[in-house]
Amino acid sequence: MSITLRPLDNGILESGVKHRFVFAHQDDDLGYSGLLQRIRPDSKVLWVTNGDGLAPMAGIEPLRYASMRNEEASAALGFLGYPRDALHFLGYSEIEMYDDFVEAEKGKGPIDPNSDLGRRLRARLEKILEELVSFTADADVVWVNAWQGGHPEHDLVHYLTARAVNIHRRSGRDVRFMELPQYEMLFFVPLRFAPWHKGVAHVIELDPQELHRKFLAFGAYKSQKEITEAFKKLLTLYGVINALRLRPFTFKQYASKEYFGPVPANRDYSRAPHGTDLLEYINEKHEGTKVSFTGAVGRFIQLME
Repeated sequence: MSITLRPLDNGILESGVKHRFVFAHQDDDLGYSGLLQRIRPDSKVLWVTNGDGLAPMAGIEPLRYASMRNEEASAALGFLGYPRDALHFLGYSEIEMYDDFVEAEKGKGPIDPNSDLGRRLRARLEKILEELVSFTADADVVWVNAWQGGHPEHDLVHYLTARAVNIHRRSGRDVRFMELPQYEMLFFVPLRFAPWHKGVAHVIELDPQELHRKFLAFGAYKSQKEITEAFKKLLTLYGVINALRLRPFTFKQYASKEYFGPVPANRDYSRAPHGTDLLEYINEKHEGTKVSFTGAVGRFIQLME
């Protein structure tokens, strides 16, 4: 195991330290509801997409579904003590993003910057980057979905946030950059760094009140109830299986710990998180086309370099 677990630097939690959270989707915040509570007075949260990706499955018009997701996120963060003016929604359509992933997948080689796709993508990605630079302009610490190969939009948002942080650093600002694991390999490692993760990781343990408010936040995402319930069942199963190693745990025990770590300064974003498309974005398909790092996210990143 290459992870080095260290206690969290208390300086990061001191009053007056400005925190900015960047998430891809509404509900990415759930796994870090304890952390969000601890740094609430000096924290703001932003979601890049509008969450409309599951609208067709739900049989709801995408804009209405997106509005519902934003309301759920506002309610969830409200349970954690966040006022509405601390929450920011960029509103980029997941459906449109996936349409572009598929168009990139069907092409050959790098995306032509002068093609319709190239111009459309470049304009959108540069606009998102501009908005992230603005959102993090006064940040002392920036938090983002981990570069993990679990979801293409997580990784794309991570890359763009890394670009924003680097812009600030080049201007002389000392910005700390932290990543929040969500899942990889189809929840094989949910909300934790994988055992093969290299580098430092931190963990906090929630007190009963923090955990109570975290579960209230879970309940606010009513449109995602089927997904969150499946997640709970999966973790319960993991807890039972872990009993074979004499280390059983319950969902409540699992949810009471939150892991995160610093983003390596020398990370190579031209390379897939696991180094092979076989392990990235498992079961991620759109209109029958598999979304990969090499064919989609990697080509988006090439376009921005």
